[in-house]
Amino acid sequence: MTLLVGAVVGALGAIFARRGTSGDLERVNALEYADERDRTAATKGLAAVGVVALVLCTVQLVVHAVVDTDPVSRATAIALYFALVISWFAANWYFVRRG
Repeated sequence: MTLLVGAVVGALGAIFARRGTSGDLERVNALEYADERDRTAATKGLAAVGVVALVLCTVQLVVHAVVDTDPVSRATAIALYFALVISWFAANWYFVRRG
């Protein structure tokens, strides 16, 4: 049920973002950038989400190290952590070299 509600809200957001009267927030949330200002706001927003994801994933990994959890959950947490760290390093390398 939660997945269905999320899909409906996402679809409504995309529909409202395509209207001529949509604001900056609606366009950025729907990934419908109208200009460079929207693109810059989206980049900063996604960067903030990435930082939060990396911090929360680190906390999750520490919890799995302290508390005895099931091996599948622990392996998933480790894989997610390394995927985030590797993609973070790769993105930093790419954008630093790109200038």
